[in-house]
Amino acid sequence: MKQKRREVIILRTTLIDKKLLKVMAKDAGLSLSKYLIKAGLNKNLRSRLTEDELETYKSLVKFQNGLTSTGNLLKKKDPRFNQELHNLVDEIRVHLKNFQ
Repeated sequence: MKQKRREVIILRTTLIDKKLLKVMAKDAGLSLSKYLIKAGLNKNLRSRLTEDELETYKSLVKFQNGLTSTGNLLKKKDPRFNQELHNLVDEIRVHLKNFQ
């Protein structure tokens, strides 16, 4: 069961710090409250992907899927080619994990 957040913490900061924290929270796709909780608990905070990064991610996923399918079709005909293709797929997979 998810606990409701009922406790309040008052935090004093400068106006500039407050604005900066709000921008950082927005970039992470979080409310200021959730952002501060995650930051305070040393949880992973990441910015959302830009439109260009999202398009690149989608393209890499398509390439990975296409190459995997091609490799599976050619597995019996040329094992070396298949191995090289799967090495390429693994390299793309590593780059995709950097987005997550």
